[in-house]
Amino acid sequence: MTYGIDLEILPFMAGFTVAGRRRDDGKLQSYTVEGELLDDWPEEVKLFGNTYTLEGINRGVDGYESGEYA
Repeated sequence: MTYGIDLEILPFMAGFTVAGRRRDDGKLQSYTVEGELLDDWPEEVKLFGNTYTLEGINRGVDGYESGEYA
């Protein structure tokens, strides 16, 4: 499953950003899939045969966080 990603662009993918909301209990909650929780952003993510490393975390208002992977 590719979730709408154009397969022609995959060889050029150098990184990506994911976002969620930090809850009062410290867990990260997905904005798009209700009930999905993470303890924290993973240090590494494997996607489409490549391994991406967490490069940074951006924090915003109302618990907003995004993890940047490259």
